[in-house]
Amino acid sequence: MNTLFKKWLLQSWLGLSIGLLGLSSAFADTTTFPFEQELTLSDPCAVFNQPTDDPAITRITYGENIDFDLKGTVQAIIEPNGSGGFNLKFMINNHGAGIGQTSGIKYQFISKLLVKANTNGSDPNDPNFVFKGKFKIDARIIGQGNDASQGGIAQGAQDNALLHFYVSIHYANGSIQSSASDFTLECVASPWTNQMTAPEAGTKTPVGRGFGDPWNKYAWSMKDFNGGMVVGTKNAYFDIEQYLNPTNEVQDCINGFQYQVTGIHLPLACMELFSAGDAAQTRYADIWRFDYAKKSWTKVLVGADSGSQGFRVMTTHNGKLYAGSDLGAFITGVSLNSGGPLAWDFPSSQLLVSADGKNFSSVGSCTGNACNPATGVNNPYGITNFAPPGAAVNTSIRALASYNNKLYVGTFNAVGAELWSYDDSTDQWDLVHKFFGKPAIAELREYKGKLYIGIAGPGNDYLWQFDGTNPPVVVANLPVLPGSNVGALKLFVSSKGLLYIGNVDLTLGFYLQSFDGTNFTTITSNGFFNSLNAYAWSMAEINGRLFVGTFNQDFISTLPRGSAELWYSDDSINWQQMAMPLDWGVWNYGIRTMEVGDKGKQLFLGSASNMIAPDLISEPIPLNPGAEVWSIRSTAVAPTGKRK
Repeated sequence: MNTLFKKWLLQSWLGLSIGLLGLSSAFADTTTFPFEQELTLSDPCAVFNQPTDDPAITRITYGENIDFDLKGTVQAIIEPNGSGGFNLKFMINNHGAGIGQTSGIKYQFISKLLVKANTNGSDPNDPNFVFKGKFKIDARIIGQGNDASQGGIAQGAQDNALLHFYVSIHYANGSIQSSASDFTLECVASPWTNQMTAPEAGTKTPVGRGFGDPWNKYAWSMKDFNGGMVVGTKNAYFDIEQYLNPTNEVQDCINGFQYQVTGIHLPLACMELFSAGDAAQTRYADIWRFDYAKKSWTKVLVGADSGSQGFRVMTTHNGKLYAGSDLGAFITGVSLNSGGPLAWDFPSSQLLVSADGKNFSSVGSCTGNACNPATGVNNPYGITNFAPPGAAVNTSIRALASYNNKLYVGTFNAVGAELWSYDDSTDQWDLVHKFFGKPAIAELREYKGKLYIGIAGPGNDYLWQFDGTNPPVVVANLPVLPGSNVGALKLFVSSKGLLYIGNVDLTLGFYLQSFDGTNFTTITSNGFFNSLNAYAWSMAEINGRLFVGTFNQDFISTLPRGSAELWYSDDSINWQQMAMPLDWGVWNYGIRTMEVGDKGKQLFLGSASNMIAPDLISEPIPLNPGAEVWSIRSTAVAPTGKRK
């Protein structure tokens, strides 16, 4: 593999320039206690094939004893609470491996729990302080092995078991004593439904991963609208052979790139531009709709008609559905002129609108003096700024929000992200603000009467607010984040009146904090104790339970298993990892979108399938990639109340 490609592959993914800063821990003190335990448990729901004396016959067998080796740590974390006192938290991290005594199947589980202990106002640093507690943790058992899958990766298909166990903690005088006990296995069906695969899963019209196209790698945007879930895809077209052995054109592009593309995007941007020698090759994304009543999928916007390589964001405004498109997966500043020695026929970023979620059209041309004051040129794509050859343009619509009876649009621009407003009653566009030096507006969210703006880019001015009249300003008293923070990628407002801010960190793991309008509270500063969780990619709330879906950047060493994580909290304080669905796609490295739909009855997850994975593997194991859409009913995620 080319050295430059390898270096890029191992070190980066997000697409923004980052500077590696010195690590500064947010915690005042930590104490870690490791534990290990061996046990044998009877699994009532393992399914495997039992060989017989007749080699032509295989007997299906249920249930077996499993020898488990449980290992884990309990970490006591004392952190300042911002008021001169301290909080006490416990991070419990468990993993286990086992061998089926009958089948020889290899089993494994991983579970984590972050809980805030009740100190009753006492100082945990006081030598006389004592805490005793018992915390319940659940983990789904995953099984894989020769008897179950003939050498393939079973991905948990043989087992519907949940492992329940308790961890007892005794914390005193700065030290921990801990033990795990009361282990039980329960046979339960997976609460998740794959809405893309088979009629028995509840979908009358199965479409398969990627909606039948393995290049549809992401369910990039989702929105509940007019009796259905509308999904916009990201179509990433890369030749893996060319990726591993770049052509001369691609290599020359890498060595002397003259366009405004961030360095972390460089190899894939060059592949896009020169995938067919000296001309770009592009494929287009689709928009699909899942009808709740009919339980069926319909392609409502065909890729060739969409004129986009992806639909990154959707929102509703004044009773209509809006979708923002993306020029290309990695091109962030190429001139769209149609003349000169280097010209590409890429579609522009554009804003689409639908009144029914089934028929889409372009919002239309920009009117008034806000189109382009420098040239006076009306722009047929709305907000994509026509510019001289080589100049940066708005190549991506990254954020949408309905606020003060206007639709606000945030863009990606290599020179500086732009915030635009659109008045649908007059078809008038206005440029609200240009964030010079900050390439992307990653998120827009209304909170307590103001529009909050999440900015992607290096620095600690990652969160801004706009009152609808005055220029946007940086939110006061923003915490200075440790590590290599490169901006706020996720904003979410919960029913408890909190604004959540998820910051990207490719070194320490994402930073997640809550904001009550005055004070910030840290939830995690290291991707829930997994530095590979680079960002909190999606958030949603259903039935009082708040979910966070991650992007995991370890998309090489853990292949082919997807490594996205799903976390939840019932009280915004204590957080636990939730098992992914059985048969969760083996290439899914992220939970890209989450949306509540069907009149609040279901939570939908849209996956991100590894974009650089080999795309059409069929032998010896069918592991085709492609986006997936899963759902879980609200009744399956009812809050559990306080932990024991």
